[in-house]
Amino acid sequence: MKKKTTERHQAILKAAFDEVTRHGYFETRMEDVARRARVAKGTVYLYFKDKTDLYLGLVDWLLGQALEFVREVDARPISPRAKLARVFEVWSENVFGRPGVQSLLALEQTNLPSGALKRYLRILVPRVTQMVEAVARIIRAGIASGRFRPVDADVAALAFLQAFRASMVLSRGDFLAGRDPLATLDIFFSGVLSRRTTKRS
Repeated sequence: MKKKTTERHQAILKAAFDEVTRHGYFETRMEDVARRARVAKGTVYLYFKDKTDLYLGLVDWLLGQALEFVREVDARPISPRAKLARVFEVWSENVFGRPGVQSLLALEQTNLPSGALKRYLRILVPRVTQMVEAVARIIRAGIASGRFRPVDADVAALAFLQAFRASMVLSRGDFLAGRDPLATLDIFFSGVLSRRTTKRS
Protein backbone atom coordinates (compact mmCIF):
# COMPACT_ATOMS: atom_id res chain seq x y z
CA MET A 1 0.00 0.00 0.00
CA LYS A 2 1.10 3.55 -0.70
CA LYS A 3 1.62 5.78 2.35
CA LYS A 4 -1.57 7.79 1.77
CA THR A 5 -3.57 4.61 1.21
CA THR A 6 -2.14 3.06 4.37
CA GLU A 7 -2.95 6.17 6.40
CA ARG A 8 -6.53 6.16 5.14
CA HIS A 9 -6.87 2.45 5.90
CA GLN A 10 -5.59 3.04 9.44
CA ALA A 11 -7.91 6.01 9.91
CA ILE A 12 -10.91 3.88 8.95
CA LEU A 13 -9.90 1.10 11.32
CA LYS A 14 -9.38 3.55 14.19
CA ALA A 15 -12.75 5.16 13.47
CA ALA A 16 -14.42 1.74 13.35
CA PHE A 17 -12.78 0.83 16.65
CA ASP A 18 -14.16 3.96 18.29
CA GLU A 19 -17.64 3.43 16.89
CA VAL A 20 -17.90 -0.28 17.70
CA THR A 21 -16.50 0.05 21.23
CA ARG A 22 -18.84 2.99 21.95
CA HIS A 23 -22.04 1.77 20.34
CA GLY A 24 -21.62 -1.96 19.73
CA TYR A 25 -21.34 -3.88 16.49
CA PHE A 26 -25.03 -3.85 15.56
CA GLU A 27 -25.52 -0.14 16.22
CA THR A 28 -22.44 0.88 14.24
CA ARG A 29 -23.17 2.17 10.73
CA MET A 30 -20.72 2.48 7.88
CA GLU A 31 -21.62 6.15 7.44
CA ASP A 32 -20.73 6.83 11.07
CA VAL A 33 -17.35 5.18 10.56
CA ALA A 34 -16.78 7.27 7.44
CA ARG A 35 -17.73 10.49 9.23
CA ARG A 36 -15.41 9.75 12.15
CA ALA A 37 -12.58 8.83 9.74
CA ARG A 38 -13.29 12.03 7.75
CA VAL A 39 -13.67 10.18 4.47
CA ALA A 40 -16.56 9.63 2.09
CA LYS A 41 -18.75 6.60 2.78
CA GLY A 42 -17.73 5.19 -0.58
CA THR A 43 -14.10 5.34 0.49
CA VAL A 44 -14.81 2.94 3.33
CA TYR A 45 -16.20 0.47 0.78
CA LEU A 46 -12.97 0.70 -1.21
CA TYR A 47 -11.25 -1.01 1.70
CA PHE A 48 -14.05 -3.10 3.21
CA LYS A 49 -16.87 -4.55 1.15
CA ASP A 50 -19.38 -4.54 4.02
CA LYS A 51 -19.67 -4.18 7.79
CA THR A 52 -18.74 -7.81 8.37
CA ASP A 53 -15.57 -7.32 6.36
CA LEU A 54 -14.81 -4.19 8.39
CA TYR A 55 -15.32 -6.13 11.62
CA LEU A 56 -12.95 -8.87 10.48
CA GLY A 57 -10.38 -6.26 9.50
CA LEU A 58 -10.77 -4.68 12.91
CA VAL A 59 -10.18 -7.96 14.74
CA ASP A 60 -7.07 -8.62 12.64
CA TRP A 61 -5.83 -5.07 13.33
CA LEU A 62 -6.31 -5.40 17.10
CA LEU A 63 -4.63 -8.80 17.28
CA GLY A 64 -1.79 -7.46 15.15
CA GLN A 65 -1.29 -4.59 17.59
CA ALA A 66 -1.32 -6.99 20.54
CA LEU A 67 1.30 -9.15 18.81
CA GLU A 68 3.54 -6.19 18.03
CA PHE A 69 3.39 -5.15 21.68
CA VAL A 70 4.59 -8.62 22.78
CA ARG A 71 7.52 -8.35 20.38
CA GLU A 72 8.29 -4.83 21.54
CA VAL A 73 8.32 -5.88 25.19
CA ASP A 74 10.44 -8.94 24.37
CA ALA A 75 13.14 -6.60 23.04
CA ARG A 76 13.38 -4.76 26.37
CA PRO A 77 16.29 -5.55 28.76
CA ILE A 78 14.08 -6.87 31.56
CA SER A 79 13.49 -10.32 33.01
CA PRO A 80 11.19 -12.83 31.24
CA ARG A 81 8.74 -12.64 34.14
CA ALA A 82 8.68 -8.84 33.95
CA LYS A 83 8.06 -9.07 30.22
CA LEU A 84 5.05 -11.34 30.61
CA ALA A 85 3.73 -9.24 33.47
CA ARG A 86 4.02 -6.08 31.37
CA VAL A 87 2.19 -7.68 28.45
CA PHE A 88 -0.62 -8.88 30.72
CA GLU A 89 -0.90 -5.52 32.47
CA VAL A 90 -1.08 -3.45 29.30
CA TRP A 91 -3.51 -5.84 27.63
CA SER A 92 -5.66 -5.66 30.77
CA GLU A 93 -5.58 -1.86 30.81
CA ASN A 94 -6.64 -1.72 27.16
CA VAL A 95 -9.40 -4.31 27.48
CA PHE A 96 -10.80 -3.83 30.97
CA GLY A 97 -10.44 -0.06 30.74
CA ARG A 98 -12.79 -0.01 27.73
CA PRO A 99 -15.64 -2.54 28.13
CA GLY A 100 -16.56 -2.13 24.47
CA VAL A 101 -13.33 -3.87 23.49
CA GLN A 102 -14.50 -7.04 25.22
CA SER A 103 -17.71 -7.04 23.21
CA LEU A 104 -15.75 -6.42 20.04
CA LEU A 105 -13.57 -9.47 20.64
CA ALA A 106 -16.51 -11.64 21.71
CA LEU A 107 -17.61 -13.43 18.56
CA GLU A 108 -21.08 -14.16 19.93
CA GLN A 109 -21.80 -10.43 19.99
CA THR A 110 -21.71 -10.20 16.20
CA ASN A 111 -23.73 -13.24 15.08
CA LEU A 112 -21.57 -13.66 11.99
CA PRO A 113 -22.96 -15.76 9.13
CA SER A 114 -21.26 -19.13 8.52
CA GLY A 115 -19.21 -17.84 5.57
CA ALA A 116 -17.88 -14.95 7.64
CA LEU A 117 -17.14 -17.31 10.51
CA LYS A 118 -14.78 -19.26 8.26
CA ARG A 119 -13.06 -16.00 7.31
CA TYR A 120 -12.86 -15.08 11.00
CA LEU A 121 -11.08 -18.35 11.75
CA ARG A 122 -8.70 -17.82 8.83
CA ILE A 123 -7.69 -14.54 10.49
CA LEU A 124 -7.75 -15.74 14.08
CA VAL A 125 -5.79 -19.01 13.83
CA PRO A 126 -2.64 -17.53 12.24
CA ARG A 127 -2.70 -14.57 14.63
CA VAL A 128 -3.05 -16.82 17.68
CA THR A 129 -0.26 -19.04 16.34
CA GLN A 130 1.99 -15.98 16.00
CA MET A 131 1.02 -14.87 19.50
CA VAL A 132 1.85 -18.29 20.96
CA GLU A 133 5.22 -18.23 19.22
CA ALA A 134 6.01 -14.72 20.51
CA VAL A 135 5.06 -15.54 24.11
CA ALA A 136 6.84 -18.93 23.92
CA ARG A 137 10.01 -17.12 22.91
CA ILE A 138 9.90 -15.17 26.18
CA ILE A 139 9.20 -18.35 28.15
CA ARG A 140 12.09 -20.20 26.50
CA ALA A 141 14.41 -17.37 27.53
CA GLY A 142 13.12 -17.75 31.08
CA ILE A 143 13.77 -21.48 30.99
CA ALA A 144 17.28 -20.99 29.57
CA SER A 145 18.12 -18.50 32.33
CA GLY A 146 16.82 -20.81 35.05
CA ARG A 147 14.07 -18.39 36.09
CA PHE A 148 11.31 -20.67 34.79
CA ARG A 149 11.18 -24.40 35.30
CA PRO A 150 11.60 -26.55 32.17
CA VAL A 151 8.16 -26.87 30.59
CA ASP A 152 6.77 -27.09 27.07
CA ALA A 153 7.08 -23.41 26.13
CA ASP A 154 4.33 -23.57 23.50
CA VAL A 155 1.85 -25.09 25.96
CA ALA A 156 2.85 -22.57 28.62
CA ALA A 157 2.37 -19.73 26.11
CA LEU A 158 -1.09 -21.01 25.27
CA ALA A 159 -1.89 -21.21 29.00
CA PHE A 160 -0.76 -17.58 29.36
CA LEU A 161 -3.11 -16.49 26.57
CA GLN A 162 -5.94 -18.56 28.06
CA ALA A 163 -5.35 -16.97 31.46
CA PHE A 164 -5.85 -13.57 29.90
CA ARG A 165 -8.87 -14.75 27.92
CA ALA A 166 -10.44 -16.16 31.10
CA SER A 167 -9.95 -12.85 32.91
CA MET A 168 -11.50 -11.02 29.98
CA VAL A 169 -14.56 -13.29 29.76
CA LEU A 170 -15.24 -13.47 33.49
CA SER A 171 -14.83 -9.74 34.01
CA ARG A 172 -17.86 -9.14 31.79
CA GLY A 173 -20.20 -10.52 34.43
CA ASP A 174 -20.52 -10.33 38.19
CA PHE A 175 -18.49 -13.46 38.90
CA LEU A 176 -15.17 -11.65 39.36
CA ALA A 177 -16.59 -8.27 40.29
CA GLY A 178 -14.11 -6.32 42.37
CA ARG A 179 -11.28 -8.78 41.80
CA ASP A 180 -7.95 -7.87 40.31
CA PRO A 181 -7.55 -9.43 36.85
CA LEU A 182 -3.81 -9.68 37.56
CA ALA A 183 -4.64 -12.40 40.11
CA THR A 184 -4.92 -14.71 37.11
CA LEU A 185 -1.36 -13.84 36.17
CA ASP A 186 -0.13 -14.66 39.68
CA ILE A 187 -1.74 -18.09 39.45
CA PHE A 188 -0.14 -18.59 36.03
CA PHE A 189 3.30 -17.92 37.52
CA SER A 190 2.80 -19.76 40.82
CA GLY A 191 0.30 -22.50 40.07
CA VAL A 192 -2.04 -23.78 42.74
CA LEU A 193 0.13 -26.47 44.31
CA SER A 194 1.68 -25.77 47.69
CA ARG A 195 5.47 -25.83 47.75
CA ARG A 196 5.19 -28.70 50.22
CA THR A 197 3.04 -30.72 47.85
CA THR A 198 4.81 -33.74 46.40
CA LYS A 199 4.31 -35.06 42.90
CA ARG A 200 2.26 -37.98 44.23
CA SER A 201 -0.05 -35.74 46.20
